[in-house]
Amino acid sequence: MTLPSDPLFSQQWHLSMLGDIGRVWRDYTGAGVAVAVYDDGVQFTHEDIAANYDASGHFTYGGTTYVPTPNSTDDAHGTSCAGLIAAVANNGVGGTGVAFGASITGLDYLNDLQFFYNWNTQTSSARYDAAMRWAANFDVMSNSWGTNPDYSDELNPTIAGNSSAVDAAHFAWVSAHGRGGLGTVVVKAAGNETMNANGDAANVSRHTITVAATERNGYVADYSNFGASILLAAPAAAVTTDLMAAQGYGSGNYTRSFGGTSAATPVISGVAALMLDANAGLGWRDVQTILTLSAAHTGSAVGAAPSGAEVGRWLTMGGEHWNGGGEIYHLSYGFGMVDAYAAVRMAEVWTRMTGGAQTSANEAHLVCRNGNTVAIADADGAAATPEARVNLRVAGNIDIESVQVTFDITHSYAPDLLIQLRSPTGALMTLFDREGGGALMDGGFRWTFAAEAFRGMEAEGTWRLLVHDRAAGDTGQISNVRLDFYGAAASTNDIHTFTDDFRSLRNLQADRRVIEDSNGGIDWLNFAAVTGNLSVRMAAGGAIRIDGTQLASFAARRADFEHLQAGDGADSLTGNFRANRIFGGRGSDRLSGAGGADRLMGEQGNDRLTGGDGADRFEFRRGFGHDTITDWTDNTDTLRLDDAIWGGGLTASEVISRFATVEAGDTVLSFGAAMSITLKGLANPQSLLDDIAIF
Repeated sequence: MTLPSDPLFSQQWHLSMLGDIGRVWRDYTGAGVAVAVYDDGVQFTHEDIAANYDASGHFTYGGTTYVPTPNSTDDAHGTSCAGLIAAVANNGVGGTGVAFGASITGLDYLNDLQFFYNWNTQTSSARYDAAMRWAANFDVMSNSWGTNPDYSDELNPTIAGNSSAVDAAHFAWVSAHGRGGLGTVVVKAAGNETMNANGDAANVSRHTITVAATERNGYVADYSNFGASILLAAPAAAVTTDLMAAQGYGSGNYTRSFGGTSAATPVISGVAALMLDANAGLGWRDVQTILTLSAAHTGSAVGAAPSGAEVGRWLTMGGEHWNGGGEIYHLSYGFGMVDAYAAVRMAEVWTRMTGGAQTSANEAHLVCRNGNTVAIADADGAAATPEARVNLRVAGNIDIESVQVTFDITHSYAPDLLIQLRSPTGALMTLFDREGGGALMDGGFRWTFAAEAFRGMEAEGTWRLLVHDRAAGDTGQISNVRLDFYGAAASTNDIHTFTDDFRSLRNLQADRRVIEDSNGGIDWLNFAAVTGNLSVRMAAGGAIRIDGTQLASFAARRADFEHLQAGDGADSLTGNFRANRIFGGRGSDRLSGAGGADRLMGEQGNDRLTGGDGADRFEFRRGFGHDTITDWTDNTDTLRLDDAIWGGGLTASEVISRFATVEAGDTVLSFGAAMSITLKGLANPQSLLDDIAIF
């Protein structure tokens, strides 16, 4: 599609920071995806919102429907968030939402619903619980609100019943029950206090996509909260809908001055809607995993000192399945800048590689405890030496998605302390860094911290909680340390993912240039998010090239990988002796199985497929293009055809009769102007009768 014609589109600078979103919009707009905006109401009569607004989703309880009309002329926040998600495209007014085909529904949480919770007594109510769980009626829940993360009791994740712990429990509930068990995707603003987001249990929840904000230069905004609970970052979009008639931010029907993590959050909510449009079968855990794997590097260079308002520097974590090594993580950006193009391309094919949705129902959980009490000595002046160390030996295993760290600590001056978690591979993540009031830990302090940075690693081995005292004069103790690992059951079936960051990372880190997987299993090479022309030869020692430049090779003397998914480029993909499944993605590709019983799928574009030796399966689904099979072997190979190609209802004999012709000694199956299959050297279409499988 051409880019939207909306008059403010050219000023919406955040859209150009999301990867090639125009290519995404050719196929997906968020159509059929429902987003709930929990905020201060939504002006659903707004000229750029009304056509996408779904009033049937208004919260109803006890016979009362809570219509989210803004309470005052100052309540424009939710309307601005709604516009960033799904402002109508090409309607001649305003701007364009990230998912301009999605439906949106407002819930006035800030002015109305939150007061069904008793903040004075820290007790919930049936009405408040119902309001929060109402989000399970939607695909995405967008939350551009939060509380100053100051480690106060009402925000403590370890105290059941308090406000943030209650909210975290509701996020868990909608993740388990929304979308028919696939889970509502919960997006949450990290906050704008330049503080550790881990100081609020609602940000600690592994069920939330906790979002940091960047400026238009890609660097973190100086107000954005940070910490190990951040999952990723998004631009603090400024140009969006405002209350009409110069109310709200006072600039007419639109504002150019919105911002904060409040603006970054709906951007990611919109990207999540595009992902679910591309693949409605994703679980909430799949959405989080794809967003982290597809996120793009932003801000200061990997290996460089912090710049601007950044807290810390980019770290390379453990693991070996992302761009030839471990994922990168930053306390200010999480796994990086959201990339709508990469996320959607990966979402399209994700369940093909995983075999099914990752949900609350199949989430694995592993616990490790150390009940000992360890003294925290006074500062010894050596920055590299911790004043207390707690070891935790994890005997079981899990493929990590989130780690939660709980402990009791007493110390006479909390701002002296730096607390970090070190993995068995040596990856180090800061949880708490010289913060909180001086009396925070005087009478004992118990907290749970989220450590999202270990995603993609394995739990097994010895973990270490390290406490550094950075100033003389105070002491304390730490006890009852507990690690909760959440993720997938450990498996040798691995997905090795590559993004456009591979080009720069392999130059910085030479060990990324050899791609291997020596633990067995059935393994995928996932290049779905790569934008260039890909060339891969999967044999031992084979090369990986993008746009003609060799970036890596496979380990010598063994072929580790079975399956490959390519992206949008004009790709040349060659398998190995294993039973390969090779999917070309978009673009005009050349696919070769090389040997073994292979499954080749050209997908969109005009592709050339060569099975090589063995009994091969050539698979075609609607929208594949004009493809050629170069080495068809009668009574050995199989032609698998999706009946959606012609609309269903035909037998193999009828398919041959209706669509097959012989042209210059080749059989051609023509399914209209856009799709055809040429089988080179096959002069008798009737010989296909026992070789066609319809699905």
